[in-house]
Amino acid sequence: MKWSEENVYLMCPYCGVLFSFAQAHETKFEQSHIKNCTGTYDPAVGITNCYSCGKTDGSYTNSQIAKEHKARCKECIGSDNKNRFGQWDYLATGGPWEPEPNPHKPPNHKLTHWVSEGKVDQVHKQLELGADPNYIRQDYVANHWPEYDIYIRSLHLFDANGNEIPEEDTEQPTTPLKLCIFSLSNCMNSEQDDMNYCKIAQLLIDYGAEKTHALEYYLYRYGNPYENVSLEEQDDNYKSNPYVILYEMLASE
Repeated sequence: MKWSEENVYLMCPYCGVLFSFAQAHETKFEQSHIKNCTGTYDPAVGITNCYSCGKTDGSYTNSQIAKEHKARCKECIGSDNKNRFGQWDYLATGGPWEPEPNPHKPPNHKLTHWVSEGKVDQVHKQLELGADPNYIRQDYVANHWPEYDIYIRSLHLFDANGNEIPEEDTEQPTTPLKLCIFSLSNCMNSEQDDMNYCKIAQLLIDYGAEKTHALEYYLYRYGNPYENVSLEEQDDNYKSNPYVILYEMLASE
């Protein structure tokens, strides 16, 4: 399907309401709604979440209670935390990942995050919880309309029913397995980091990750590691290279 400004939607990170892209741009979404959204306050029950940390059981001073949706709990006041929490931020802008993942964040989003971080145990946990090893990450505004202001550019795209629109650029690391491949090229990686990405790749494959397109992506980025390498050079030391290990995983039947 061809997406346009008329048939894609954006989501408010604070209350989860959907806006058509055209409507959001026309009404200056970030100014007319985002800045005034009361997603952390319900008139019927009062403060539902701390404005800054998102806690549902925070303690508030009377002066903060009077601020309604902008009320910050005592802990945030004490630590001078003035950030703004969004319970739907995981879908809108990537969201706060630490110290505790947002409870609204589905396993697929957590999986993508932990793969990028090279956390083997966390990746395994998300796969056990039902995360899709073939999940295609969500597309966002900047991929199609980079001319819009910085806030709009960072928002992810949805269809009219609130379903994620997957990213279609085959040259980008759009799946967990492709993300492992991409992450190997990080010059800041330690040897252990590289091996962790290999371990994660094997985990993803064990849980059903599709290898054909991942192998194509590997070859697009790095080429065949055995090309122009003599048999004499293909010793155990060469085959212990993470790039070779990962290639073998992807190329094996």
